[in-house]
Parts: sequence; C-alpha cells; structure tokens
Amino acid sequence: MGFCWCRFRCGNETLGASDLTDGTYIWPEGLSHYLENHEIRLPQKFVEHVLKYKVLKLEFKVNETNIDYDNSWWNKQKGWHHNQSSFKSPLDIGKLKIIQIESNNLAKQEKFIMSFLNTAYGIIGKYKAIDEILKGKETSIKGRFRDVETFIICSKENGIKVEFKELSDEEYKLEFE
Repeated sequence: MGFCWCRFRCGNETLGASDLTDGTYIWPEGLSHYLENHEIRLPQKFVEHVLKYKVLKLEFKVNETNIDYDNSWWNKQKGWHHNQSSFKSPLDIGKLKIIQIESNNLAKQEKFIMSFLNTAYGIIGKYKAIDEILKGKETSIKGRFRDVETFIICSKENGIKVEFKELSDEEYKLEFE
C-alpha cells in the first residue's frame, strides 16, 4: 500500500511500509519516529514485555491478513506539537460546502478551487461541482482533502465561502456504499 506518513502531520512521509512483530505484539516499522520525534510513551505492558528479554526476538514482517488489530491505543495518541485532538490522517475526510460570494473573477476562482481539488481524493464529479460553484450555486463536495484549513482561510480572498464538516472513516465509507 506504500509508505506510511506521520500521523501527527510533521511532514515525514517515509516511515516504512510494513508492520513488524515479535510474535506477541505488532508495531509499525516507523515506531522509532514517534518515540524520537513526538515523545510517544508506549503502553507499560508492551515496555515490560520488551524488557523481559535481554535480546528481543528478531522482528519479522507481518504477512497474515486475518490478524485482528487493536488500534485503540494508537487512536488516542496526541503529538507534542499537534493541535488536533488525536491521531489523524494527513488528509481531512469530510464534506465541503462551497458558496460563491463574489463573481467578479471567475478565472481566479476556478484556478483556486481546481488546484485545491487536484490534491484531493475520492471526489466524484469534480468538474461538474466547479461549474456549479462558478454559476453561483451552493455546492457540496465529499472527499479526502489535503490542508482544508488553508483552503478555508484563503477562500474569502478568492471570492468564495467554504465550510467543512469532518466525517469519520466509517461515515465516509458509508457515503459511498
């Protein structure tokens, strides 16, 4: 599936592409990044397990697909310099509502919206949505967006108003089923 990115959005996008295990616990290949850069504290049970062995068993890649993962600990983690409440994707998942508030520079608006949407994923009907916005119609777009905060901040100077409603992964998946 490709390289992992830092879940605290520090910009590191090469944290490995595998899960590792000693046969008891599973951890991401890039675990050391979180320990060294984000002051993550591992669960005491895991630390005791590691310390029990003078030499930890060799790590090997997980290749079974039927393993049940318990991500609850990861999902509660907070980065030391991150303003989000918990572990997040570098993409904001949700629904944008875009409303044109000025119509004096359609080319600038089109370029601004297009450049933002070209970095997004999972959008159906992108070009139709842009046409609707430029005609002055309130338009909603669902997808996975990169840096929504900046898009919202810059929207007013580009003659549009943007609202964003975040969706959980489960809500997002239901939207497309």
